[in-house]
Amino acid sequence: MEPAAVAGGASEEAAASAVAELPSELKLRAVAGPYLGQSFALSRGENMIGRKEGAILLSDDAQVSRRHCVIVWEESGLALRDLGSTNGSWVNGQRVTESKLHPGDVLAVGQSQLKLE
Repeated sequence: MEPAAVAGGASEEAAASAVAELPSELKLRAVAGPYLGQSFALSRGENMIGRKEGAILLSDDAQVSRRHCVIVWEESGLALRDLGSTNGSWVNGQRVTESKLHPGDVLAVGQSQLKLE
């Protein structure tokens, strides 16, 4: 039992360290697709991507749902949550319903590929 407790403590420390390493400002930079070269600033809390007014990336891409996905930036780090989109949300080539995010990850939503920086 002690090794598990030590391992659990170590992973908690690693998670805390990863959160501490997040920059104070983050953005999504389009690396492919119709928004190539554009950047979209993330704020703490929820950042929606979709075709609905109020999204940080307000897309007219037919492959993007009205409320496609949300990037949540909390004290514990960043996470992407798909909001039941028709065509899915992808992180580093994997379709996800929910995924932790780290700087350098590439998100694919519709025809756009967005790098977290």
